[in-house]
Amino acid sequence: MTAARSAASSSIAPYHDALSLNPRLEYLEFLAKNVGIRRAAGEYVLTTNCDVFFSRVVLDVLQQGRLDPRVLYRAVRHDVKIAVDSSLVDWEMLE
Repeated sequence: MTAARSAASSSIAPYHDALSLNPRLEYLEFLAKNVGIRRAAGEYVLTTNCDVFFSRVVLDVLQQGRLDPRVLYRAVRHDVKIAVDSSLVDWEMLE
C-alpha cells in the first residue's frame, strides 16, 4: 500500500467502519460513485462494476446515443456463479 493510499484509507476508516455492512470492502464504492456522478460533466453517466459485461445490443445503443435525456435506465441483473477465466469470455457467452 502506498503512503498516499494509506493516508486516504486512514482518513475514511471511521466512516467506513460506521457505515459499511461488508468488512471485506476496503472503501465504500457507492460513495465514490455518487461523488463521480455529481462531478460528471458529460452528457450521460454510466456506473458499473469491474465484473459486469455488456452485450453487443447494449453497447450499440450506447454508441448510437439512443438515450433520452433525464431518464434513468436500469438493466436486469443476472448473477452467474461460475469459476471462469475472464480471458475466455466471448460475445457468444454474453448473448
